[in-house]
Amino acid sequence: MSTKADAGILSAYRDYASELAQTIDYATPAKVVAQGWSDLGGAGMDTAVVFQQKIEAERRAEEKRKKEEILKKIKEYKESIKGFTPEQRAELTNHCLEESNEFGNGDKDAMQRLNARIVSHDNINAFKDEVAEMYETEQRDGGVTDSFRLGNLDDIYENQSEEILGIFNGETEMIWNDETKTYGYMMNSKDKKIENETEIENLNTQLNELHDEFDFGGIMNQEDYINQWSDIENRITEIKDDINDGSKIWMSHHDVRGIINENSFDKSINNTITKVSSDMYKMGFSGGGFDKESIRNGITGQIIENGNMRSLKEDPHLNLFDEDGEPRVWKDDIKEAIAKGPTGEGTTYEDLGLTPEIIAVLDPTPPFGVIGEGDVDAIFDKIDNDDQLSKKFLVDYLFNHYEKQHQKGINAKKARENEASGNSNEWTPGDQI
Repeated sequence: MSTKADAGILSAYRDYASELAQTIDYATPAKVVAQGWSDLGGAGMDTAVVFQQKIEAERRAEEKRKKEEILKKIKEYKESIKGFTPEQRAELTNHCLEESNEFGNGDKDAMQRLNARIVSHDNINAFKDEVAEMYETEQRDGGVTDSFRLGNLDDIYENQSEEILGIFNGETEMIWNDETKTYGYMMNSKDKKIENETEIENLNTQLNELHDEFDFGGIMNQEDYINQWSDIENRITEIKDDINDGSKIWMSHHDVRGIINENSFDKSINNTITKVSSDMYKMGFSGGGFDKESIRNGITGQIIENGNMRSLKEDPHLNLFDEDGEPRVWKDDIKEAIAKGPTGEGTTYEDLGLTPEIIAVLDPTPPFGVIGEGDVDAIFDKIDNDDQLSKKFLVDYLFNHYEKQHQKGINAKKARENEASGNSNEWTPGDQI
């Protein structure tokens, strides 16, 4: 895919450009390549291909193992007594007995609290059944995405799938919340981790300021200095322990359902995209026009504003495949567009409007002025994290796809007409998409 580098990419890049020299290690890709060939003992291409095939086979085997493990967990849940684990059920029973005794002793609020637990218990059961269905459903049919379901389960912040699966057998801790009157789960939270890390930075700043104040003749006496320093150090230790434990926070089952929804394939939007693609082809074939403004408005209103943005960016919705037979997705195509640039042969900083003087500062290592793989990732991250910019790119992406489908219909009609008239050689491959 080749896309003209426009003002959007330029804007995203310039936000990032000032940090480029500090964040990109230009030697890293070369080191990785060199190490790879060294590991192969300088072997020829045939050995390299075999090596790659072996890695791919191992990856597929691991994915299959994980899938089987997940389906086994769900099967065990379905075959067990629905609801809580024996320990959770015993806890609920004890709470019910306590509330019943209090109600019998004249506590009028006890029955309300008891009913709340019963209702939440039923909601949790229904929620577990929904989660089981989402994990059993294939991605293409609207289930949890393979990238989430089979992701890096060792990274507690990047993938919460294993924790969610732990809900079925009690591995994920369930907690009653008196404030919300509902059951929920203690879950790892990336946002909480970021909050913890920010607090550690602030506390370290306080330590430095405390040190300066004591060292440079401040009025603080030694005992106060030691006490304050100790308090801050203890707090830093507490936060680090929390980070190592996963920075857990309480989440209701609605919160957990939100995580699952966010990481599921948006089947509804996929159906819309597929139908409109088909309609555009039929319209082109039948001689209908391509109303650019109406189509752009439709993409924005029907898809962008209603769709799951993560799914639109990362899941295959266009039924298109790359040269390796892998489904194409917006995220990869945009990265490829940034890398290839307007000529399709690679992007330079000059393509993005930067002067040679700026380039000399930002890119002091050879090949000079060329945007490498690390740069592509950084530029894409700027686009991806800018809500308005990423939506603009998505609209353009879908609009271009619909336009191509419309042109395909026109070309198919032209081919049929030429074939019928015996002039099948009068149209050229250049007319095709």
